Amino acid sequence: MAAWVALQLARASGVVTRSLTLIEPVAFYAMRDACEPQAWSEIDAFRQAFVDRIAAGEIEAAMRAFVDYWSLAGTWDAMDEAARAQMRRASAKIVLDFQAAFADPGPDPFRDIRLPLHLIVGDRSPPPVRRIAAVLFQRMSYGALQIVHGANHLLPATHHRVLSDLLLARLEE
Repeated sequence: MAAWVALQLARASGVVTRSLTLIEPVAFYAMRDACEPQAWSEIDAFRQAFVDRIAAGEIEAAMRAFVDYWSLAGTWDAMDEAARAQMRRASAKIVLDFQAAFADPGPDPFRDIRLPLHLIVGDRSPPPVRRIAAVLFQRMSYGALQIVHGANHLLPATHHRVLSDLLLARLEE
């Protein structure tokens, strides 16, 4: 959600921002009007299934599907119980996160963002996240799109050394 928040801050008037570095952006609304029907349908169906499971009280099934979608199949089962309990407690917040990331920001939400942009995404991330990064890069083409090989949506945790090197190199520019 941090990349989504950063985009919202960049759009806000009066917020001074020098550049944007977005890691695994989940600005789902970016796909809706960008001729990305397959990626949009995938994430919208995933969101709806998650919300429906939570509403039905199927927290365990919802969280298993959520964690495995964003990382790899079997990740939920490999987590220790303390981590799973923490994720179950976050389930209602995740519903709200989906609402925010799907909210319509109005026409041409990136029109006024004129900042250097650095997008970082894993090559094993869910297709909608990879497509969001590509759409943002095309739409705001004054930056760089870097693909981290072997990484999924948990890139900051699983590839922290690679990410640190990318961020440090960006700061030196």
